[in-house]
Amino acid sequence: MIDSDDDGNVHLGYLTDAGLNGQFRLLHSTFANGTWQHRELLGNGRIAELDMEIDALGQANFLCLVVGSNLSSRFVHIMDDGADWRIDNATSVSNYILGSLDMALGPQGEVHAVFTTYHEDGLRMHNYLRGYNGSWTIEDVFAFSMAPELIRAGPQVAVDQDNHAHLAFPGLYVVTDFNHTWTEYTLEVRIRAPHGWQNHSISTGGECCEEISLQLDADGKERVLFVTGSLEPAMTLMRRVDPHWTTDVLGRGIQPQLLVDGDAERISFAGDSGQWQIGERSEGEWTWRTVGIPAMLTVLPGNQMAWTDAPSLLAYDWMANEAVVLEPGDHPIGPIDITVEVRDDEAVRMEWDSPDGDELPIIDHYVVYRAYPMSRYEVPSSFSGITDAEPDLYPFGTSYRLCAITASGEEYVLGYAHAEPDLIEGDPFDWGPALVIWGSIIVFATGVIGTIYLVVLSWVRKN
Repeated sequence: MIDSDDDGNVHLGYLTDAGLNGQFRLLHSTFANGTWQHRELLGNGRIAELDMEIDALGQANFLCLVVGSNLSSRFVHIMDDGADWRIDNATSVSNYILGSLDMALGPQGEVHAVFTTYHEDGLRMHNYLRGYNGSWTIEDVFAFSMAPELIRAGPQVAVDQDNHAHLAFPGLYVVTDFNHTWTEYTLEVRIRAPHGWQNHSISTGGECCEEISLQLDADGKERVLFVTGSLEPAMTLMRRVDPHWTTDVLGRGIQPQLLVDGDAERISFAGDSGQWQIGERSEGEWTWRTVGIPAMLTVLPGNQMAWTDAPSLLAYDWMANEAVVLEPGDHPIGPIDITVEVRDDEAVRMEWDSPDGDELPIIDHYVVYRAYPMSRYEVPSSFSGITDAEPDLYPFGTSYRLCAITASGEEYVLGYAHAEPDLIEGDPFDWGPALVIWGSIIVFATGVIGTIYLVVLSWVRKN
C-alpha cells in the first residue's frame, strides 16, 4: 500500500514474509528529505489481509487479518509512531472473504473498517468494524445472496470530520412488475449517523460495479468512482449534491483509484492497451496524462497512488522482485544503445555506450537486472559492459535491463536487451528428453482412460 502524510512524505506498507512458516515480517518505509527509512515488525501468525492509513500525526496504522496456528482469525491494529510498534487485538472473525478489507481513520485516529463474510445459509454479509485502544464494536451492514458479481468489488469506507463512516459497495435487487422479473444493479452508499444508518441506492444502468473507489469532499459528501462492464469496462464518477447525485462518465479504464483534495479530483487507472493514465480535475476541467511505465513493471491494484506535489505510483518490478515507487519528472540520463552477444551458447556479453559527459558525473553506479533466472548485478560507473556467465538461454532466451543509480539512490532505466540462444550456427536445442517425458505421460494417460472405459463397459453389460 502507498499513502502520503500532511508533510508530503510518502509511506509504503508491505509484507516481505506473509508468515507461511508461522511468523510474518511487516515493513513500513518512509521517504522524507530524499532518503528512505525502513522499520520492521516480526510477529507470530500469518497475515492474510492488510490495509494501511496515515493519521494526522504522520503515523502509519495497519489493520491486519492474522491467522493463527489453530487457523483462528483475528483483526489486529498495528501502529508505528516512528519509535515503537503498538499492537491492539481488535476482534476475532470467522468465514472471512479475502480481498474485502478496507480501512479508514477518523479525525482522532479511530479505526473504521469494512469487510465481508459468508454464512452457512448461503448469504454474504458486509460488516462494519470500529474501535481503538482495546474498545471495538462490529455491526452487520448489508446481507446479500450468493451472487458472485457482488464480491468483485469489495466494500469501501471513508470517514468525515464528524467521525461518521461512509460505505460504498455494489447492490442487487430483484424487481417484479406483473409477469416480468428482472435484476437491478445499484451502487449502495451507507452513512453511519449517530442514530443509525442512512441509505442511498443509485442505479448503475443495469450493470454491476466491478471496481469501486470512495472519497469524501471537504463537506463530507461522497464521491464514488466505479467501473461497470467486464468486457468493455467504463468508468463513472458520481458526486452527491443533496438531494441529487451528479454523474461524470470518464470513458474506458480499469483498476481506478480516486483521490480528493479540497475541490481537486485526481484519478489513476489503466486505459486502453494497458497504458497507465492520470487525470486531474480542477475548476470543472479534466486534464490527462499518459504515464510511461517501464517494461517488466506492473502498477499494483488497489491503493496504488499517493499525491504530494505530484503523483507517485506503486508498482511491482518483476525483474527485481521488489516494490518500486514511480514518480514523474525529467529523465536526465539516457536512453543509450545496448548490445548483447551470446558466446559459446553459455555466456552473454552485454555492452553499452557510455553516457555523455554531462550525465556521467551524476551516475554513482549501474545495475543490470536479468529476467531469467532472476538476478541483479551492480557495476561500477567506469564500466561499459559485463559478461554474464550464468544465464539460462534455452529455449527462449532471457532479457536484461540496464539502470543508472545516482548518489541519492534514484534509479533511471537506460534500456533493455534480449539474448537468445544461437540455434542456427550452434548446436540445436535437444528436445529429446522433453519428448520422452511427454510421451510417457501420454502413454500412461491413454492406459488409464482405456482401463476406465473397459471397466465401465463391463459394468454396463452386467446391468
